[in-house]
Amino acid sequence: MYIRKSGEINYQIGNFFLSFASADNIINFELNFVMQTITIRNIKISSHRQTKTLFWHLFVATRGGQNRIRIINQLRIRPSNKNQLSQDLSLDYKLIEHHLDVLMKNNVVTKLGSNYGATYFISTLFEDAEQVFDEIVEQLKKIGGNEWLV
Repeated sequence: MYIRKSGEINYQIGNFFLSFASADNIINFELNFVMQTITIRNIKISSHRQTKTLFWHLFVATRGGQNRIRIINQLRIRPSNKNQLSQDLSLDYKLIEHHLDVLMKNNVVTKLGSNYGATYFISTLFEDAEQVFDEIVEQLKKIGGNEWLV
């Protein structure tokens, strides 16, 4: 793509180069970016197709995936109740409650106890497919960086 009035724009996949030229001065700058797309087909770990699809849906394809990843990572370290998760992750209690409900409906998290003091654990389904989760997180880190999951 070229623009010829006061400058010129060159575009390449992988690099973005802009140059603006005038009679008095020339301004050049280059932006480098890597355009990567991750899909469910990028997951190399062998597992049931349904498990890969479920994890992809929960952690990548829907809004809230980032928070669900953070919740799962916290539960892997230490089983917790909603209040503990809310404090540890600096997220709203109702938000934690919503994401835990989603994770429980999809059998990724289990609950021991009832009401306020219920403790949440990762499920055996998650434990069996933990490598799929780890690979998804690694792919997301490659694109968004480690700070994406903080």
